[in-house]
Amino acid sequence: MGFYYGRKSLESMDEAQEKAKDDVEKLIDKSEKKIDNYAKEAMSIVENMRRQKIYDLTKNESLNTKNESLEEKEKRKEEIKEKASELKNDPKANPYEKSIAEAAENYFSCKYENALKYYEDIIKYYKDEITVTTLLQIYFRMAYMYSEMSDTEEKIEKKKNLLLKARDKYNEVLKLDKKNAKTYSNLGNVFAKRADLETEPGKKEISLNEAEKYCLECKSLGGGVYNLACIYARKYNLNGNTIYKDNTFKYLKEALEKKEKTFDFVENDKDFDSLKNDSRYKELKNDYGEDN
Repeated sequence: MGFYYGRKSLESMDEAQEKAKDDVEKLIDKSEKKIDNYAKEAMSIVENMRRQKIYDLTKNESLNTKNESLEEKEKRKEEIKEKASELKNDPKANPYEKSIAEAAENYFSCKYENALKYYEDIIKYYKDEITVTTLLQIYFRMAYMYSEMSDTEEKIEKKKNLLLKARDKYNEVLKLDKKNAKTYSNLGNVFAKRADLETEPGKKEISLNEAEKYCLECKSLGGGVYNLACIYARKYNLNGNTIYKDNTFKYLKEALEKKEKTFDFVENDKDFDSLKNDSRYKELKNDYGEDN
């Protein structure tokens, strides 16, 4: 009997040890899973912070789109340049992030040729890292720079070539986002600039028709209408059609109501010089001028 009870006791001890071993293994496994989850969460937070930094430095916000004072605009530029400098000098930043920072710093310093070179390299060498959103934003920014560079170029053919490059980059944006109202508006502006370079009325009208098409598409997507008012003013100046004149005041009033521009801005826009003696222009001045 003593032997029997002794054997039972040993078996119970073995079972207890086995159960304890299983419990420890389960606890270790549970702890490892928790640690793994914590690590994944931490990595996710870091990745989100990384993506936010990239987004902040590439979001398609041109230097002339906000109705803000010169001081506010300069302050905004300096804030973004500071973020770019921080990322560029971050020892943990990878080459892709540093390139994004370099491009943004040059862009907001208006060093467009340098910025374009960085963006071209980013598209070429970092296909595996670049997101669709970032690619869209880069194409938009490149198009904006080409358009801006055309304003300071003196040779007509080079101006036209820069505007073609701007058009092509905006079309790359639309391949990624067909409902980007801002892109349609800027495309309208590109063709309006192209119209300014044409000497023949027929060619000028063709460019203005293209500009009108893109600005109407912008409007249909809920975008601004100020550029559309400018296009109709130019078409009226070209052929004197009063329908274009009526459309000019229609969309100019809408733009002012939406506060897309101030009336002071309108006063300095040469597109409306020929309309300043019209009673409707004077009404808009009374309603939206500085004294109101």
